[in-house]
Amino acid sequence: MSGGNGFAGEFARVQSASAAAEPAWLQHQRRESFARFTALGLPTTRDEEWRYTSLAPLQAAGFRAPSAPGAISRADLERFLLFEPSVTRFVFVDGRHVPELSAAPSLPGGARVRSLRAALSERPELLAERLGRGAPSGARAFSALNAALWSDGALVHLPRGATLQHPIHLLFLTTPRAQPPAQHLRNLFVCERDSSATIVETYAALDGGPSFTNAVSELLAGPDSRIEHYTTQEQAPEAVHVALLAAELQGNSRFLSHVVTLGAALSRSEVRVRFGAEGGECTLHGLYWIAGRQHADHLTAVDHAVPRCSSRQVYRGVLDDHARGVFNGRILVRAGAQGSDAHQSNRNLLLSDHALADSKPELEILANDVKCTHGVAIGQLDRNALFYLRSRGLGAAQARGLLTRAFAAAVTEHIRVPALRCRLDRMLALGLPDERELVSA
Repeated sequence: MSGGNGFAGEFARVQSASAAAEPAWLQHQRRESFARFTALGLPTTRDEEWRYTSLAPLQAAGFRAPSAPGAISRADLERFLLFEPSVTRFVFVDGRHVPELSAAPSLPGGARVRSLRAALSERPELLAERLGRGAPSGARAFSALNAALWSDGALVHLPRGATLQHPIHLLFLTTPRAQPPAQHLRNLFVCERDSSATIVETYAALDGGPSFTNAVSELLAGPDSRIEHYTTQEQAPEAVHVALLAAELQGNSRFLSHVVTLGAALSRSEVRVRFGAEGGECTLHGLYWIAGRQHADHLTAVDHAVPRCSSRQVYRGVLDDHARGVFNGRILVRAGAQGSDAHQSNRNLLLSDHALADSKPELEILANDVKCTHGVAIGQLDRNALFYLRSRGLGAAQARGLLTRAFAAAVTEHIRVPALRCRLDRMLALGLPDERELVSA
């Protein structure tokens, strides 16, 4: 780890601003978390989980959290919207909730969505009990930094039996600044027994320019709950983006995660899942589609801590130009977790001779009655398939595009939110240099 004292000034500003406005337990949590971050320091390539990813771009820029959100009009917002105005939408700009751009209709079953700031006064007992439980800050530097510095985020609370028919859209936007902005975002999803919901997180930039986002989302899924979670990262080409989704699953819960990475110069996405009771299932899908000199690092960690749970991981990478993609997938089956069923697949498609993919699957199995597999592949487009499509009358660009999108479809076809899938399909098509003219024609 390298020193993280560059954030000391930021922490002092947070302490000064929150001294009178936040409860004592939260101030204590912030102090402990920053002390832990200071002790850990920023990760370096000497840390095993970060061996392929340098944080030099983060350390080189003077990022600072703005004191107020930048100006965004409703017209600016339109290109990021996915759903009808009647669907729950919470918009955060530069780390702050903007109510006038949000939509908060009444939800069935007593379900509630609030900004984390508002929840401090409305639901203090819930936050005191649950915040930080799913993503403790003890071992991971960015989680500790987030716990110390978060400015806002969303609380989604689903009481027992609450079922939401429409998605919840959480939109996090960054605006360009003279001084590169930083935002530390914290989300907490508390889903009680037999509840069901779909949550979509979108991270994007209004315009180009450097920025730093450190986002942590905690999911506490109660018994028999059904949760779908989607994250799309569309940050500016100069951005640094670090995100953690930590899920704790109770008995017979079902969790589906999709992570799609398209933007940022340097990005790191972690999805960590822990089974806390028998019968749980999780499916983790991920797609990173990058070009230029983008660097996208994805880590998954599934902890089979109890018997008879199942997990599936399918991650795909499409890399062009000098881009580099990293996948580190970990499956831990603890002693006594008999009947565990865990499968992992990571495949990477290189569209350039200069693109680079690193894949590191890890299986640690401490029980004997289990089914665990993993598979890795790195390659280029199949020349025979290209020849076949050309012989059927397709142009070179169309043939390449068809095969590339078919490769990515192993992930995108499982997106069960039609508006999101349509938006991503078009964005991915525009990501193929040879197809941009065809798509816009």
